[in-house]
Order: sequence, then C-alpha cells, then structure tokens
Amino acid sequence: MPIRKAELKQKIVATLVVVFMLAMVSGMVKVSRTSAEADDATLELIVSAGSLAIEAASQYNFAGVTLNAVTVNTTANMIQVNMRDARGSGAGWAATGSANNLTAANSSEISNIWLRWAPGDIYALDGASNDGVAAGPDYSGNFGDGARNLTGASSGNGMGNYVINGTLLNLTVDSSTPATTYHNTLTLTIS
Repeated sequence: MPIRKAELKQKIVATLVVVFMLAMVSGMVKVSRTSAEADDATLELIVSAGSLAIEAASQYNFAGVTLNAVTVNTTANMIQVNMRDARGSGAGWAATGSANNLTAANSSEISNIWLRWAPGDIYALDGASNDGVAAGPDYSGNFGDGARNLTGASSGNGMGNYVINGTLLNLTVDSSTPATTYHNTLTLTIS
C-alpha cells in the first residue's frame, strides 16, 4: 500500500501542476473585447515659391568674315540657354532677347537691323512637361524691331527646368562695313 499511496500522491501533484499551469496560461493570454479608438493627426507641408531664371553663356562668337565686295552672312551658335520656373504658380513666362547696334573701338557700327535669330529646339528637363512650351519663330524680324521671342510657356505650363539648344544668331555684313572687331551685348530676359 505504501507504493500505491506514493503513486496517488504523484498523480495528485502532477494534476495540480497541470491545472496551475493552465490557470497561469489562461490568465496571461486573456481575450478581452475592446473597441478601437482613433486619433487623427494633421500633416503640414509649407512649400515656398522659388524664382524665375534664365542662364546663358557669357559670350557667343560669330565666325569671322572676309570682305569681298558682296554681302555675307555669319552665324554664332547659342549652344544652350536654360530657363527655370520654380515659382509654383503656373503663370507662364516669355524669354526674349534684345540687342543694340554692334560697335567697334573706332566708332564703326553694324546696325542691329542686320541681326536676326532662329531659336533652337526646346527640351523639358528633370520631369518637367513640354506641354504649352514652344520656341519662338525663326527669323521673324530683326533686333532693330525690338526684343525677339526666344521661347515661352502659356499659362498653366512651363513649371520646371527647360533648355533650348542650338539657337543660331545670324548677322548680315555688308561689303561696305569697315574692317575691325565689333562687340555688342545680347540681353536675355525672362518674365
């Protein structure tokens, strides 16, 4: 009988251990019904307007000419002009150029009526869109007529970064032009 008593004690202790463990597990893994609560947070981003800018090389050189009793044309390639509209308004813009007479140190002049241009191809950069952005017309007048249109963007267009490549300046040199070096300032404006 003492063996049976010992076995019975072991079974009782084992049962109590199992019951105790189940009670602990069920107490720790407690399923309760709770309602979800929501809390809203406001997100804020301040976007500040940038600027409208145009950038070009500091000098363009015409191919030299030799006078030979006839009128000759010479060109200068404005390889690249950049326009950037970071205002965030979509107001559109126009890029123009103006130039006075070409002058020499000896006071000789070549009238700006002999200076014309053919705007090159315009490309949108950095994810901008070419919609509503166009180059100005080729040789649609001379600089003696006033500012010439290089490129522009209509309202709602032209936001971002653009480049116009290969604009050709064309200068007509008459055979009576005094032989010397001439200079002028080409002013590019974006507004």
